[in-house]
Amino acid sequence: FCSLAVLPSLVQDLKSGTDDEKLDALGQLAQIMDTSYGEDAEALCEFLRVAGCVALIAGLLGHPKAEIHQTAMLLVGNIASEAVDAQAEKTKAILKKHAAFERMLNHLFSDDWMTLVYTLGAIQNTCTEIEYVEMMQEFGAVARLQELVRAGDPQLEQYAKGCLANMRQTILVSATKKQMRLATQRSAAMH
Repeated sequence: FCSLAVLPSLVQDLKSGTDDEKLDALGQLAQIMDTSYGEDAEALCEFLRVAGCVALIAGLLGHPKAEIHQTAMLLVGNIASEAVDAQAEKTKAILKKHAAFERMLNHLFSDDWMTLVYTLGAIQNTCTEIEYVEMMQEFGAVARLQELVRAGDPQLEQYAKGCLANMRQTILVSATKKQMRLATQRSAAMH
């Protein structure tokens, strides 16, 4: 994996660079991510976790400059995907620790098409925990997703439907676990 040599300097730019250097580093990481698959993608995601880069990316999700938060969102959509990295759960745990989901949720109401596309992709790959689903429900995200499904934009519609499908799946899994817990408790109480 030849591009690993450049990664430490990209991490340094994300940590302490100017906005332009941060944007450039994010862009390079996004390109490296886009052209990585299999073991290379997994090695890259592992490096990003170990080097503290996932936390830095999470912090940039709230950046006021659109290009910066868009590129950070694009990266989150990839590094949080099981299709990209079999260890994506580890990445999601770091994102959770750094309140990435809350920052992404704010962008769901953006009027900027690019921000919306990247936000929907990132949310679709991260809304797999019941507390995120509940946060989305409290935030009014369900109505917003349904609005985007009907907006007449095929790409926004596809991603919004993906978010809703993942939310529904998360709710079903949570309800099933709850039912199983209750059944186990009832069974234990009878004996």
